[in-house]
Amino acid sequence: TLRLPSTINSYALGRQLEQAGYLLSYGSDYLVQRNWIQICLMGCFTDENVSALIGELRRATTAITV
Repeated sequence: TLRLPSTINSYALGRQLEQAGYLLSYGSDYLVQRNWIQICLMGCFTDENVSALIGELRRATTAITV
């Protein structure tokens, strides 16, 4: 679970990451009200997979900063 600063809208970030191919939780009222997103890594993943997710998270947060 990531608590985002008020300058980043969690719902917009979740949509951006979803469009990039990452499925995560961001749309429930509970998460939106708290400005949180939740990322869950399941199955087999590599350092490269995690690095790609972090890179996309960086790009997305830069693109949607209020």
